[in-house]
Amino acid sequence: VDLANLAVRFLKKAAIHAVAAHSASQTFSILLTHGLPSAIVMDLTLPDMPSDQLIQKLRENEDLSLVPVLVVSGHEDIAEQSLRLGCEAYLKKPFSSQSL
Repeated sequence: VDLANLAVRFLKKAAIHAVAAHSASQTFSILLTHGLPSAIVMDLTLPDMPSDQLIQKLRENEDLSLVPVLVVSGHEDIAEQSLRLGCEAYLKKPFSSQSL
């Protein structure tokens, strides 16, 4: 199961426009084609760029800097690392719809 897409489905049911990103390049592609979402849901581990670099790029962009970033990860230290990177929230795998 793709947990990032599952999180997006849960958020959409709550009328929150969110997108799931599975790579840094996909994140920028989605943002260019779909405009600004209400939130960005991403895994802490990305295949093409360290997540801290992606989050820094998002925070440096004037339009994207205000979009909340939700990190999904199975790592134990996700809370501290996500908040240090500038994310607004995190979910530890596995998660429930209530935790969103």
